[in-house]
Amino acid sequence: MDDDAGVVEFTSDAQLIEGSDAVMASTAETGLVLVPSPAVRFKQLEKNTDLNLSPTAKERRVHQAYLQQLQVPLRTPRQPQMSLRLHHGRVELAGCGYEYGLPETTPYRSMPGASAPSTASDDLPSSGRTSPKDMPDVHFLGPAESIKTLFKLPYSRSRVSLAIHRVGNTLVVDGDVDETDLPKGFDECNEVLRIGHSTPLLEQDPALFENFIYQSTLALPPPEADDDEFAPAVSLEPKAKPSKAKLSAKEKKRRAKRKKQAQQQQHPSLSPLHRPPWDDDATEEDDTTSSYASSSSPLPNVVPAFQRILKWKFHDMQMLLGSDVQLFSNKEHPSVSLKLHDADQDLSLCTVLDYYLDNVIANIPELAICMHSKGHVRGYQLVETRDIPYLNGSSTPLFDVHDVNLNATMLFKFLQNNCSEANGTYWLYRAEGDFSLRLYDVRMLARGQQRKWKYMMAMLCYRFASRAARLISSAFEAPALQTRLRHRQRELLGTCLELLKELRRDHGGSRAQDSISASVAEQMADTYLRELDESSSESEKAAHLRSAKLHLQTSIRVLEGCVADYFAEKDAKHHATASTGGLPLSETVLSSPTLRGGGHESGREEDDDDDEDDAVGLFMEEEVSRLQLKHASTALHLAAVYMENHAIADALRSLHDACGFLRFDALPPPTPLAPVDSIAFFHSFLDDLDFGGVGHAKSKTFLKPLYSETEVRANVLEALGDLASSQRLGDLAPAVALTYQLLTSAVRPSTMTSLQQAFAPAAFGDLVAAHRSLLDATTNVSFLAYLRALSPPVNAEHYFVLMKKLGNAANETAKSFLAQKDLQQAYLWFEGGSLLFEAIEDGANAALLCANLANLHKILADADGRQEEHYAKAVGLCTKAHALLKSSRASEVHAKVTGELALTYLVWAVRLSLNAPVHSDAETKIAAKFNKALHLYLEINDARQVASTHYQMASFYSRQLVGKLEATTRTKMELARRHYEKALLYFGVVDVGKTFVIIHQELAALYAASDKAEDIEHALLVLLNTYEAYSKSHRLSLDDRTTLATVAPSILEGVQTYLLRLVRAPCATKSVKQRSSVFKQMYKEAICHRDAPLAQVLLTLRSLYAS
Repeated sequence: MDDDAGVVEFTSDAQLIEGSDAVMASTAETGLVLVPSPAVRFKQLEKNTDLNLSPTAKERRVHQAYLQQLQVPLRTPRQPQMSLRLHHGRVELAGCGYEYGLPETTPYRSMPGASAPSTASDDLPSSGRTSPKDMPDVHFLGPAESIKTLFKLPYSRSRVSLAIHRVGNTLVVDGDVDETDLPKGFDECNEVLRIGHSTPLLEQDPALFENFIYQSTLALPPPEADDDEFAPAVSLEPKAKPSKAKLSAKEKKRRAKRKKQAQQQQHPSLSPLHRPPWDDDATEEDDTTSSYASSSSPLPNVVPAFQRILKWKFHDMQMLLGSDVQLFSNKEHPSVSLKLHDADQDLSLCTVLDYYLDNVIANIPELAICMHSKGHVRGYQLVETRDIPYLNGSSTPLFDVHDVNLNATMLFKFLQNNCSEANGTYWLYRAEGDFSLRLYDVRMLARGQQRKWKYMMAMLCYRFASRAARLISSAFEAPALQTRLRHRQRELLGTCLELLKELRRDHGGSRAQDSISASVAEQMADTYLRELDESSSESEKAAHLRSAKLHLQTSIRVLEGCVADYFAEKDAKHHATASTGGLPLSETVLSSPTLRGGGHESGREEDDDDDEDDAVGLFMEEEVSRLQLKHASTALHLAAVYMENHAIADALRSLHDACGFLRFDALPPPTPLAPVDSIAFFHSFLDDLDFGGVGHAKSKTFLKPLYSETEVRANVLEALGDLASSQRLGDLAPAVALTYQLLTSAVRPSTMTSLQQAFAPAAFGDLVAAHRSLLDATTNVSFLAYLRALSPPVNAEHYFVLMKKLGNAANETAKSFLAQKDLQQAYLWFEGGSLLFEAIEDGANAALLCANLANLHKILADADGRQEEHYAKAVGLCTKAHALLKSSRASEVHAKVTGELALTYLVWAVRLSLNAPVHSDAETKIAAKFNKALHLYLEINDARQVASTHYQMASFYSRQLVGKLEATTRTKMELARRHYEKALLYFGVVDVGKTFVIIHQELAALYAASDKAEDIEHALLVLLNTYEAYSKSHRLSLDDRTTLATVAPSILEGVQTYLLRLVRAPCATKSVKQRSSVFKQMYKEAICHRDAPLAQVLLTLRSLYAS
């Protein structure tokens, strides 16, 4: 069939305009917003510097982190300059004809004629900033290298193969589609794609460029002053690496063989898809695993994130581009791009255009080219960006900027008009040496029945989905586009899975396809996990985690099938080779390769085959284990979300999912626990306790990473402790207890091999019924779960978390015993909790437990006759708590401990003051304790307790007045009166309730103790002032209202008594005598209305007194 069948040709109105002075980079037609990226300081190398000298292995390790930031993907090799045309001015658009087993496609519509862009000035674009909300729709998104490929299309006949995706209004230009995107064993698909397998010569030696960057950036003097010319580029010493386990001789041989193969084949490193997604900073995998993964994995590699994200406006098209172009600077040139070129070769048009586009897109004003000859520096050439087209030294530029601008505009508009299907995926292709440029709708290719097209579509979907994370991060200024990209990524992965299912159904599956399906399912789970953040609601988190968990389960199930098939095939192979086919022993020996002279070589080949089989099996098993750990982490996080929403049953099911893959024979053997009946239990536990090394690198994702089955068990036990401490178990308490017993091997069903079998609903119900008595006897599950989680030893970070929770559980257990009035058990658990916190140097929590013990001593002081001993111990514990808080900044805890110490002194003083009146020595001791409490409450600014202390001191001095001499009476009366008045500064303003009334009663009695009419009148006024409390009694608590009703008769009686004394006062002053008639009228009113509400009576009496 003709290749042009179903093709609609587009003829441009303006092929190429020569002689124009317009430039592409203009402030009117183009613009750039640059995300800041620090420039790397470099030094100019001296002439004849030898770039062939590579750094040593140690120097390279030191510089490795820096080189990772500077390594720019090597550009594809350039061809000699070709004539400037696109197939005689026509751009071909190909459908999917019958030659590929597909129905004829509907021709694309032609793109309207593109008008030439307006002439712009020569100036480079100025950097500006646009807020995300003002940012227009993004028209093109992708790597800058891919966009540059479109600009350079007319100037080269090299192969072009790009994937283009429509996401909303945005066209995402994906990277080059090459042989790494298609798995081995599908050469027919490679043939259709016309992918060449020959490795063309590179423009420059990558090692030479790395040496050039190394020498230009590493050996820089440290900055000592502001005028220093250079700054250091990297640290002097590499980070220490963890020690590696000792390997057997066979393992060393196998790894060396894999490493050699990897170096010979120059395979890329292990794809991030085969590593824990949360462990971005983890050390490299061992050579065997990496080599096998890179050589056998049929999946495309995932490119790392861009160094810089550029927002570029090209005419009316907004672009978000990811760039790896590195900025360099020195004292004279603050922002330049640095290139290396062989002086023995001419600068080609495509090379110069590439330099120009790099600078224009990244808004770099200058270009520095280091010229070398056979690796020896010959000098530098520094040019401004606008002068890059004239690098050949001629007055005529290598290319006309306006022509580049015009052709790129036509191509971009053409793609916008023809890649128009919503969520469509397209393939822009041109064969090597061809003029014809074709655009395929890949989805239509997948509709055919041929296996190769379905597989190609699946791989393209997978490839874009794998790179979408980088593109999503690139679109950080367009949140709506980020959301559409995430959804598009999920759709592509779903399409990939469906196509792989169709291939398995229609053509039979293979282990390679199943392994791909497993990896795609994992990526689908990752799309949900990446959407987890602090801003997500609880329902959104639960939905994302449920979806991720289901896809991870699918991935595990498929990969476990691959492992089972692999080992079944391996066993069958070994059985076949072990059989001699019934030959006599002599014939078997004669047929042995050893007797034919090839024994050693053949033996080595067989050993190598066995090693390779071992490596394959080991890798597949490790992949299953990694996925199980990832699934466990997801299920644990889902359980935490359920616990926050008090969905206990759902949380328990998620915990079962998290640890279901654990085998009973892999769990620690059961170990009996001593009863917690003395403090010796905690001392013994702490003596034997330890943690298992430092923690892992901090995760950059929302999930907590898990690295072993032991960690899974410890985390599930921790979650069980959290679940039990919620006090919301109800009918689920036996289920939680059984889960704990299964994880600690106290219950181990003989007919089951894994926890998943035990967690099956029917089997789990039978186990609950069979062990009911044990489960009912299992108490304090939270404390026991945290305790068991610490053995086997966990890492340091988890150790401190578990110890804190263990201490909190001991504290809650003590509170529970305290509520049951079991003071001895409460004391034991409080003391044990304080020891746990002291063991991890948690001063704040240890101090709080000491404060709880001090409070318990005050309770014990009321229970037995050793009051002095208990109060003294309480003071000692509070003092110890203050010492624990010396290095802590927990101001709230410090205030609580100080308050507890003040309360201890106050209660101690009040208890002693009950025996008043006392001798002067005892009075001094009691007053000292009152003053300590008062000063401590003032220190923490507790106004209510300060007022309460003043009231207690006033009451004490009032009781001390009994039986005292006249000389001391006045002093005690004055002290009591002052303390009452200070107490009223708070209770008379803030808390006008029962305490307010009682203080007034006692203060009135203090004044009334005198025979002077003025003091009696003062006592009367004090009682009348209780109207403030009784008039607002409806606002008070029930307890306060009850107390006020109880004391109301005594207040009215006191008023009547004071009025009668005033009427009958023999030695009244002149002012009192003048008001005698008023007092009589008030007395009469109090007698006549004794049954009226007290507030009404007090108001009437106050009105009469004021008249």
